[in-house]
Amino acid sequence: MSAKEEKSGWRTKVRSMRFARKTPKESKRSSLDKALDGDIAEIKHMAEDRINAEVEAMLDDMNLSQEHRVPIRKRPLDQKREMLVTFVKRSAAMQKSQGDRAGATRPPQDYVEDLSNANRAPQQTLHTIESLRIALGSNPISWLKKFSALEGLNLILSVLKACQVDPYRSTKVTERTEHECVRCLKAFMNNKYGLGEMIDDSNGMLTLARSLDTKNFSMMVDILKLLAAVSLVPPRGHQKALEAMTLLGKHKSCGRFEILFQ
Repeated sequence: MSAKEEKSGWRTKVRSMRFARKTPKESKRSSLDKALDGDIAEIKHMAEDRINAEVEAMLDDMNLSQEHRVPIRKRPLDQKREMLVTFVKRSAAMQKSQGDRAGATRPPQDYVEDLSNANRAPQQTLHTIESLRIALGSNPISWLKKFSALEGLNLILSVLKACQVDPYRSTKVTERTEHECVRCLKAFMNNKYGLGEMIDDSNGMLTLARSLDTKNFSMMVDILKLLAAVSLVPPRGHQKALEAMTLLGKHKSCGRFEILFQ
């Protein structure tokens, strides 16, 4: 087996352990513990190049800045190996504590399938978006990247757009769904990768800004915080935030920031 295949196999086992479907308590504990034991045994026999590659993947999941990554990369091989063991143990413990109740163990494709269902009821959409918001905030960056690769960000934006043009936008379910979409975007953008994906999306910032046209003060505050965060990201963040507000003003036939005071 090639080094690439070995690496892929180990990462797949870790992911399957994290995202396993909920089963009866005893069998789930047994399955998780066996997978964990296998992962730990494999880490202890990994070659140096694989250890370094897995450490990089772990640092991505931990969302560490480059400044904090440098000293970890310089650590001795044995310390890196122990860090990986600790990481997979913590991932397993997190899955046990959160469970499906928080939506943390569902794989990204489950959410993509649910949100792609054109026949879903409004209440079902709200439930999915609420669960997705928790999953985005609970899972590692690797989960978020897979969700994004499956067009997950576009699906969140599509649901948000649908809420904005819904003739029943003021109803409780639609209003809650719209705000949960904004909170999903907040969780999605709470890291360098997600922030960059949102900035690179051609309509993402404008779609977010359009939800400022609301009487929901709490949602408005959440959106303004996200726009402020984007404006601080070089080199295009400031431009993208201003552009979104300008286009919103044109759409509403008012000044760039006038909608905030209406």
